[in-house]
Amino acid sequence: MFAIPTNRLVLPAVQSILIEMTSMQQRGIDPEELIILDNGPSHVVIKNKKDIMALQKTTSIPIIHHDLNDQLEWIRDLAEHGQWDLAELTRLLYPHPEEVDYGKVFNMLYLAAARYGRKVIHRRDSDCFTPLGDETLYPVSGEMQFIGKKVAEVLHRMDTCESLTDELLPEEIWIAGSDYIGDWNVTLELLQQHNAQTLNEFLTLLSIPETRIPAYIDAKYSDVELNFRTRPLLITCEKLPDIPEIVPNYPECGNIAMMEIFKWIPNFIGSRCIGFDYHTYILGSLLKVPAVYHTQRIIHAHEYTRKQQDGTLNYWKGIAKLADYNFFITEFRCNYLHRLALPEENGFHILRDTGPSTLVNLLSECQMNLDRKTRLGLVHDLAHKILLPSGLDEYRLVAEELERGASRLIDELDEDYRRSIKLQNIWRELIRLSEQMGSESRCNAY
Repeated sequence: MFAIPTNRLVLPAVQSILIEMTSMQQRGIDPEELIILDNGPSHVVIKNKKDIMALQKTTSIPIIHHDLNDQLEWIRDLAEHGQWDLAELTRLLYPHPEEVDYGKVFNMLYLAAARYGRKVIHRRDSDCFTPLGDETLYPVSGEMQFIGKKVAEVLHRMDTCESLTDELLPEEIWIAGSDYIGDWNVTLELLQQHNAQTLNEFLTLLSIPETRIPAYIDAKYSDVELNFRTRPLLITCEKLPDIPEIVPNYPECGNIAMMEIFKWIPNFIGSRCIGFDYHTYILGSLLKVPAVYHTQRIIHAHEYTRKQQDGTLNYWKGIAKLADYNFFITEFRCNYLHRLALPEENGFHILRDTGPSTLVNLLSECQMNLDRKTRLGLVHDLAHKILLPSGLDEYRLVAEELERGASRLIDELDEDYRRSIKLQNIWRELIRLSEQMGSESRCNAY
């Protein structure tokens, strides 16, 4: 299954992703269908429906458009079948457009995949586009080389982060993705132009160890001609990783394929919580699910409205939440992960075989023990080390507002974490029910 989550006009992105899907089809591999998960305002949804209906006449690949009404109907079905309170389940799942909840949006794609009976999601974002020309440069080419393959089968094609154990060799690769060409994954270019230390300070704020920052800048923010990897990288976490994103070369959400792992670990959720939609990948990797960072990049081009002043404060609130999440997941990795699985054990196998209760309890304990003073300090550093040094008035206003609302922001995050952990607790059952309801609807269609 290919998928594009969107809240904007989606036609150019759909036309682009169909290039990859057609290439896959021509190689004798069924791309299944393209799911458009639309969370946009009504006028955008109407235009997207019209464009997709016209485009469908030009391709044999099914293009299925699901708007917010469809998504709410899925949640109603789950509440009814699982005997959950509809209001509470809606609070955990429904991606209200005004929330801009990246984690919820990705989680709804997971539930859609389960409902359609799919094992693999190939995700592209609506501001990402396939490089034209050589088919070997298409992201799907990198994904199909590795997704679902056993480590032993494809090890000769990759570099590795560390020494591998024999126990890892028969494991399947469940995550395969790559990076962006074009706009950065965060909107820092202008700040970097006005203060050369911005990137260093920003990565420190994200709990990246000082010794790893140069490698991180080279991987994510240097000229593409200088940092393009020539071989894929296998990420195994056989040893304890030292940064939240596992390694500097980590797959971006707009250029990623996931197999099966999404049926066990949902993303964290929260309004404008930038980076929460990487939680499945980060926690899965910490639990030793093999991932591959391949070399086929995708073109990333921010929509103009992302750079407009009226969205700046909300964007930087999201960055503050990203810093807090990275602090949380670092604390979990350092002080709690070993209580789920010892370094020599496979944490995902333990989660799969014993259920979510231990993981849920440890996440809850970690969240309750997060040091509030340190968390408030992250907001302060965001204002004083990243925004204010630019000398730009718009960022001064944002910095002042962030500091005024810092305590309220931490309270909001704690509620986000509690809801996210509650969702983890019931996630496996939600997936099972989605699979069951999808199977019933497919049977009823014949």
